[in-house]
Amino acid sequence: MNITRLQSPSFAKGRAWTGGAQITPDTICDHLTGNTTQSAINTVMNRANGVSYHFIIAGADFSGHGIVPAYKDGDIFQFVSIEDTAWANGTNNTAGDNRNNAFSTLAHVRDRRMNANLYTISIGFGDMNLNGWQPTPKQIESAAWLKRHIRDEIQRIYGAEMALTRDFIVGHDEITPLHRPNCPGRNFPWGTIMNRLQENVPTQAPQGLLFRVQVGAFRQRANAAATLDRLKEAGHEDAFIASDGSLFRVQVGAFAERVNAIRLENELKTQGFDTFITTVAVH
Repeated sequence: MNITRLQSPSFAKGRAWTGGAQITPDTICDHLTGNTTQSAINTVMNRANGVSYHFIIAGADFSGHGIVPAYKDGDIFQFVSIEDTAWANGTNNTAGDNRNNAFSTLAHVRDRRMNANLYTISIGFGDMNLNGWQPTPKQIESAAWLKRHIRDEIQRIYGAEMALTRDFIVGHDEITPLHRPNCPGRNFPWGTIMNRLQENVPTQAPQGLLFRVQVGAFRQRANAAATLDRLKEAGHEDAFIASDGSLFRVQVGAFAERVNAIRLENELKTQGFDTFITTVAVH
């Protein structure tokens, strides 16, 4: 599949957070754009709106006038780079605000207490108003392909593996249920999409690679060292810092089978750590 690239003026460069940590996106958030794809494109391309998605998937054929004069059902458009922050599903910690992290139904949103835009990749589904408020079969096919593409890009850019599980593939209504209670809507086919994503997931690392659990990636070694100390205090004596010269990555374990990495990842999450499963070359 192909991705048509446009650049929304509404975004923030990078994904930096307090303390200099480089935030690695680990969550894909699906959205109902609320109208046609053409209308959604106009919205994210207008600076005055202050809104953007990383991607929009069309749900109908269109030919006419507009920023994109023609497209097909299932076509994919990108408006913000994965390395940058789109403005699609922001949160805060302001008392009484309906976008407060504390209202989220997702544990990792509540626990992180940071703007969810920083660690999410946003996908808008256009034209659902024309199809009973649900994606078309071609949109579902494109969505499964796009989520795998995003996973591959996260691995390429950050050296981390994105978990394509229901915990981290979510709706806007799960991040801010009071602010957007019907996005992407009750008819959104989560089961169908998740089944498509679980097809052909490798259970063993390719030859010459091992699975590791990554707990953070930092531009400053001191921040990585602080996380390393926390891990060792929690009993993970085999944790270490790996660096490629630009980022300091804190990692734990080395497994040939994914199931063992998942077991460790679940343990770390219960201890309050944010994690990814990544693969590394065996030297």
